[in-house]
Amino acid sequence: FFPSLAANNLRGSIPREIGYYTNLINLTLSNNMVEGSLASLVNLTFLENVNVTLNAMTGTLPEFFFTHPSLTQIDLKHNRFFGSISNSLGKSSQLRVFWAQNNSLTGTIPSAVGQSWVLGSLSLSSNQVVGTIPEFVSISRIWGLHLANNMLTGTIPTTIGSLSS
Repeated sequence: FFPSLAANNLRGSIPREIGYYTNLINLTLSNNMVEGSLASLVNLTFLENVNVTLNAMTGTLPEFFFTHPSLTQIDLKHNRFFGSISNSLGKSSQLRVFWAQNNSLTGTIPSAVGQSWVLGSLSLSSNQVVGTIPEFVSISRIWGLHLANNMLTGTIPTTIGSLSS
């Protein structure tokens, strides 16, 4: 089941009844006026892609996003999410793309991001992320790293030059 409801004038929150569609694979609600949290997605065990870009979504990022057995791409750009980034980011065996720029996320970039052999693109630009950029190991498959407009400190990791182009 692949509903795309992008670029409409949809309002309100994601109904909890969406959790009844257990075969839902892709959820695209980008470019609407949807608000509220993502908690209603917790029981969607086959969900692979979530795109809620350009909405008014709020709340903290649910932990199940980072431990979900099927999620490969999460796109949360241009919303109002807040709170820390889960330490589980980078530990997922499936998550390849995590885009959350232009929100109000805080905390540090988990060190596991630099050790992930799955995560390919990470975008946390224009948040309130602090701390240092993690070191990347040789198995890292990162091809997109967007961290502009945060409050990062420290030095540029020497291993950043070994990332994929």
